[in-house]
Amino acid sequence: MKKLKRNHFKNLIEPFLYDQMDKDYYELLEIEAKDLITYNRLDIIYKLVYLRGINNNNYYFTKYYLDHIKSFNFGKFIEFDNPNKNSSSKFINVFKNIDKNIHENGFDENLSIIPLSMMVRFNGSHRVASSIFRNRKVKCIKLSCKPFSYNYEFFTNHLVNQAWLEDIVLNYITESKNFSVALIWPRADLENRIIKKYFNKIIYFKEIKLSFSALDQVVKSVYLNEKWLGSKEKNFNGSILKTIQCYKRNKSLKLIIFEKKNNEDIFRIKSEIRNLCNIDNHSIHTLDTKEEAIIISRLLLNINSIKLLNNYVFNKENYQYLNNLEKSINKINLSSNDFIISDKSSLFIYGINKNHTKTLLEIYGHKLKVNDKANNVIFKKLKSNLNDEIIYNPENYFWFNNIKFISINGIFTLYKNGILDLDKRTLLKLRRKNINSIFYFSQKSIILTSFLIGILKFKIVKIRNFLKQLLSIKI
Repeated sequence: MKKLKRNHFKNLIEPFLYDQMDKDYYELLEIEAKDLITYNRLDIIYKLVYLRGINNNNYYFTKYYLDHIKSFNFGKFIEFDNPNKNSSSKFINVFKNIDKNIHENGFDENLSIIPLSMMVRFNGSHRVASSIFRNRKVKCIKLSCKPFSYNYEFFTNHLVNQAWLEDIVLNYITESKNFSVALIWPRADLENRIIKKYFNKIIYFKEIKLSFSALDQVVKSVYLNEKWLGSKEKNFNGSILKTIQCYKRNKSLKLIIFEKKNNEDIFRIKSEIRNLCNIDNHSIHTLDTKEEAIIISRLLLNINSIKLLNNYVFNKENYQYLNNLEKSINKINLSSNDFIISDKSSLFIYGINKNHTKTLLEIYGHKLKVNDKANNVIFKKLKSNLNDEIIYNPENYFWFNNIKFISINGIFTLYKNGILDLDKRTLLKLRRKNINSIFYFSQKSIILTSFLIGILKFKIVKIRNFLKQLLSIKI
């Protein structure tokens, strides 16, 4: 570490931050960029996901990036103190240049410094995201100002696409090493405000309405490695007793993803909530490993997965089919994020096409191989403008048994683009199963209405103050 005079940083940080520097000397720190991933700066994950995408020739996540950029300025492309940066293309080009420079030269302390407060960035999230992606360290100084907060509530209130936001949270836990996932079972019956008191740094909080059958499937996934769950061949039928103990009618499952201090902190939270609920260990569960956290979060951070859980008929035939699918998928060398099981399997799981040939597996993929005849796998490639839309847009897929399937919305997308030929009876059944989507739009309408009311109140106050000032001048 080295100490530098205050005026050394004048052109290296934003003017409004420089004006708040009240010391003569500041230590210049060098830290791992990944250590700056925090619960209240989800914006860095948006940028990191975009970088990983375009460097893998996947441009779908450009939509994520631009969606979050607009959220900072009421749906407009504009940057504070930089009126010339006023279009989507300018934001993208500037970011690409930043990434190119860091890739070629590392983080240059003569161009910029990352200002921190309580180890949270004030600014520079593009540079930090690029440094994480390029595995470079960053140079920082600590300030005493209150940091900005761009957490999940900020992005929800600023009307980003909710499905994309939940995918960003999923990417957060993939990138981070300092998090934990807690499930508050419906039986606990705790108000949200009480639950949140136990978790200081919440990355994401979600209420999920589940039927008894749906909760039973979650229990099977959560306790997968427990002996009392029973065998896979018997569909883990030992889950039912635990589900009865955790379920309460008309009460929600609560998902809390949070920053953890240490394992002792997690044990303390669990102990206090269990003492409060007084129902033994049927009130809260925390996931033990990162792999478990990703599997359960994939299931619960996707509205299509939740719809399937609440409407799916679990029977021996479906279970055996899923079991065979899993065996076939394990034989192919593809990342689970980069392919999606085709419409034929989804229609079978939805209970619409019971005549599907169950020995054949069709896959839409980002990086396709030749067909694997030995394992009865057919790789299908869509039109270039649809391929990434279907595979990476969470509105077009669902997770089940840690396998990604095309959703009803995705099937409709293929139908509208002339890829699938569906009869009227199948279309009607799909529309009936997809009716719950109206609740997503009604929730967004409530947020939008609240947002517009806030703007109206702000305008009324401005007009009132203007009239007061005008009247005082006349007097």
